[in-house]
Amino acid sequence: MNESKNVAFLSKASFYTLLATILLIPVFFLPFINVSFDTSKGALLFVGTLVSLSFWIIARLIDGKFEIPKDNILLAALSIPVVFLLSSIFSPAPMASLFGHGFEMGTFISMLILFVLMFLSSMFFRSKERVSYLYFGILLGAFLIAVFQMIRLFVDPSTLSLGFFSNTISNTIGSWNDLAIFFGLSGILALVTLEFLTLKKNLKIFLYVILGFSLFFLALINLMTAWIILGSLSLILFIYGLSVIRGAVVANMRDENGITRPQGERPFPLAAFIVTFICLLFIFGNNFVGDALSSYFKVSTTDVRPSLTATIQVAGNTLSHNPVFGAGPGRFVNEWLANKPDAVNNTIFWDTNFIAGFGLIPSFLVTTGILGILAFLILLGIFFYRGFKAIFVSGIDQFSLYLIISSFICSLYLWIFSFVYIPSSTLFILAFAMTGVFIGVLVHKQIIPLYDFSFLSDPRNSFFSILALVLLMIVSIAGLYKTAERFAGEVYFGQGIINLNIHRDLDKTESNILHAIQLNDIDTYYRGLSELYLTRLAVVISDNNKDFKDDTVRANVQQILGKAEASAQLATTTDKTNYLNWVSLGKVYESVVPLKVSGAYENAKASYEKAITFNTKSPALLLMLANLEIENKNNSEARKYIDQALQMKQNYTEAIFLLSQIEASEGNLDAAIIRAAQALFISPNDVGIALQLGLLKYNNKDYTGAASALERAVALYPDYLNARYFLGLSYDKLGRTGDALYQFNYINIKSPDNQSIKDIIANLQVGNSAFNSLPAPETKPEKGKTLPVKEKTN
Repeated sequence: MNESKNVAFLSKASFYTLLATILLIPVFFLPFINVSFDTSKGALLFVGTLVSLSFWIIARLIDGKFEIPKDNILLAALSIPVVFLLSSIFSPAPMASLFGHGFEMGTFISMLILFVLMFLSSMFFRSKERVSYLYFGILLGAFLIAVFQMIRLFVDPSTLSLGFFSNTISNTIGSWNDLAIFFGLSGILALVTLEFLTLKKNLKIFLYVILGFSLFFLALINLMTAWIILGSLSLILFIYGLSVIRGAVVANMRDENGITRPQGERPFPLAAFIVTFICLLFIFGNNFVGDALSSYFKVSTTDVRPSLTATIQVAGNTLSHNPVFGAGPGRFVNEWLANKPDAVNNTIFWDTNFIAGFGLIPSFLVTTGILGILAFLILLGIFFYRGFKAIFVSGIDQFSLYLIISSFICSLYLWIFSFVYIPSSTLFILAFAMTGVFIGVLVHKQIIPLYDFSFLSDPRNSFFSILALVLLMIVSIAGLYKTAERFAGEVYFGQGIINLNIHRDLDKTESNILHAIQLNDIDTYYRGLSELYLTRLAVVISDNNKDFKDDTVRANVQQILGKAEASAQLATTTDKTNYLNWVSLGKVYESVVPLKVSGAYENAKASYEKAITFNTKSPALLLMLANLEIENKNNSEARKYIDQALQMKQNYTEAIFLLSQIEASEGNLDAAIIRAAQALFISPNDVGIALQLGLLKYNNKDYTGAASALERAVALYPDYLNARYFLGLSYDKLGRTGDALYQFNYINIKSPDNQSIKDIIANLQVGNSAFNSLPAPETKPEKGKTLPVKEKTN
């Protein structure tokens, strides 16, 4: 009796832990802590799942038996972490593929946890009451999120910001589009419930409110993919309601009391019809309502991800040399940098390091090869087959049919988005959880049998089963410990960023990052530490005005430089295939090239060249080499690298700017101006050449010619802020103060955080020159190492 009570208690503890984890995932965040949503939600997933698993294992050790769904769907799901494990072993960066940098989806450990989540869901959601708890919790969560977003929309975005939600589109699900997908899920769950259950008035009102909220946010966000998928599933529900429910199956349907419902009693599926009609309006309505709502509430977002064609190209190149296991889990970005289409460099996303392709599951073709994509296709094939058969099973009660249809269609909805989109971790977690619920519902209705195994009766079975359970328990406890360490490391590192960027406290920043490394030694932390030491080095150099005759100062510089170098080298050791680690090491050596430190130039060049081997299509890395050559007084080599960068990206502003500086420093302005003018005559719509000509003429003090060329650049690209900057300076030199003010006011609107722009405007407004009383370095921006305005786009 005591054993039975203990087993019952542990089983309930395991179930409620799992239920709380699933229901908290959509709404969970940690305010006032500088960690990302994915980090906090990933930590919750790991902790909740492992605690639930631990309770379940202890219960099995006490009662000595298993009851596991006997179906290929769980075996197919198990094959996914197995394939990810094999792919990680053969990965060029095994530790990164196995465990990742934090709690990101797509690593072996995350896939293993997601399988455990699905498995436990299939074990616990085998009753009407438990599934009802889950559904009500999801709908209640959607209601709370909707109310939260409504308050921020109608009152003020700063309302309930909690130090975390920085603007109107910030939410607990993920991106603005992720919020639309989530409300599509809540809408379809409310729709299925309204169509397939006879409900009390209060519950029906609640569901209609949820459905209304869901449709409102879908209209506001206006994600076309969401409208298409929701509309398709609503249409299927409408047809199913008309044909199957009102047809032969309903004649044999019994309600919860066992009373047969006559065929003619089933109402017309009005809710499904209305939702389908609304979806069609938005699909074929040219976005009129959605655009009007977005404009009224002043919300907008951009869906940035590689195209399907680009994803296929990257996958093809990857599979040509890694067909079976791919590049390794979590390594899509590495393959993207090596194999992205050349045309991407001429878009505004040329320097974006995409971590996934067109869709999440298609991206696994790149990271886990043919085996990885096959594992998902087999799982989803079996899932769809089981679901299609189950919804046409006859002779079951109304509520059970509702559970089957709802769990199947909600899982299907989430899996479709995993194919055609890159959903947030919240949505991907729910896809696994809802699939487990679907399996549990099929077990409940005996559509899937149970494998009942008792291991206490046979000593041999007992030994090996208990051994396996104990080992699994140890792994779970170790997993909880490592989860706590990783999360604490993220918190320390996030606090270090705050101390550096906001408080400018280098000592506290160093302490924070060192604590983070002690907890989780990943390359991101080592890079951060190296950059911190470079900041320290810059402070020491600035304070001593490059005068290092004092032995104490020299020793301090050498010590800081040694720490920066050691940190960057540890980053390259941790992941030798991450180009950012080699860039970090190159920056360390480059920082002391002006000081004539022996070997600094050679080591910096070798590091940047190593970075290029892992990011072969980056003009930015070539520009780093060009800057290094300038530091080494070798302008001819710098020109070669700039030419290579401009071949990759013709409108590369930074390269054009650097080239104009070289020409100015060498006194070759006249010849350079002639070449640039000839190039602009041949290519009159090339905004990059127009900018180059304007900069060269500005450096040559031909302000009338500079204004003419820069006006051309601005006409071709109105948001070219640096072109407007030098155009404003040219106008100032020509005495056209009003025109200069217009340019700088425009820049100030687009780049409101640039203090130097505000200072220039203040000078011009009182009739002074642009740089009156400003520090000397700011008065000659054409000679600076960086552009005066940070471009939002290039």
